[in-house]
Amino acid sequence: MQQTNERPTILGLGVVAAVGFHFLNAYLLLSLERHFRGAADALVDEAGADQAFDWSKFFKLEQPSDRRGSAVLAAIPSLAISPFYAMVACLLLLGFFVSA
Repeated sequence: MQQTNERPTILGLGVVAAVGFHFLNAYLLLSLERHFRGAADALVDEAGADQAFDWSKFFKLEQPSDRRGSAVLAAIPSLAISPFYAMVACLLLLGFFVSA
């Protein structure tokens, strides 16, 4: 019976998953959060102004108008998520060398 070492393949899948989760985390948590935080700040500024205000704006959420590609790329090196994924990458790299 021939025995094969499948650990590098499994670790490669771990790398792909970690990179995918880092991208999704940057998109969902950071770039979209920045967009909606900016929209909320504009809404508060508009509500605080001494003028007539349409209260239905509180119930309307506008999606980002662009594809957010540049916002996602700017969010990837954020210190909010990058240290975690750098640690995951180091552990995967260590696992790769230990299993080889």
